[in-house]
Amino acid sequence: MISDTLFLTPRTSKSTPNFADATGNAKFTNYSQAPAGTLTNAQVETLVKGGIATAIADAKSRFINDPAFSQLFSQSTVVGTEGAFQGSANSRTEVVGNFSVRANQKFSFNFSAALELNAKEIENSNREYSEAKSGTFFFLLNTDQMNQPKIIDSFAISGDLISSRRIGDLDFGFSSNIKLNSPKERFDIDGNNGIDFVKGSVTGTYQRTFSRNTNLTLVEINQSAVKLLGDTLIDNLGNDVRYGTIWNDELRGTNSNDKIYG
Repeated sequence: MISDTLFLTPRTSKSTPNFADATGNAKFTNYSQAPAGTLTNAQVETLVKGGIATAIADAKSRFINDPAFSQLFSQSTVVGTEGAFQGSANSRTEVVGNFSVRANQKFSFNFSAALELNAKEIENSNREYSEAKSGTFFFLLNTDQMNQPKIIDSFAISGDLISSRRIGDLDFGFSSNIKLNSPKERFDIDGNNGIDFVKGSVTGTYQRTFSRNTNLTLVEINQSAVKLLGDTLIDNLGNDVRYGTIWNDELRGTNSNDKIYG
């Protein structure tokens, strides 16, 4: 006996398209002294491609229990999933400035940092998923030996937004020579207005006196990632259809004329 194959026609969907975005940035002002010249291209390449990663790895035990820095150690910021998947990830490392500080001289600067995550407010986690994350970090490195930099102070603002799971997190992390001025946090999670968001901003100051002549390099790292997953046909082919989800579930038919979509 040959069974018939039925082709289901989707109804017109009124669903808002799934979306998510993530941004973060930092600005630095009022240095106590002018930068000590510009690093050569070779020095920048050595520092950015190898030195910073090594310095962070060497200092991992200092950061590993601080949620604000956890994104630095994630092995993959975007993971592909079967289905209608879209994802993007961006990472930028920039040498902000290089400074030569004399013994017993105070080095200081002001900074501001901000982070913003936005996503569609997801009501049906069976058909849509989104995740947005962002982190802005800066590290002050001792670069007396350019090929072996050492982290001496650090700052981080990082956040994560998963609408379908009602998750919105924002974390600040900073070392003892950094003072934050009134960090600001704003959240809208499941507010029934169509959009979820996590927003944070802060201003601060850095100040430290060095007991010996020291070469310092200020480095900024920005990381962001967005992941979207969805299938608009779920729950849109009729009330007599048995639906799966966007996840890896299994649906089994019977001997009846089942209508299954998964």
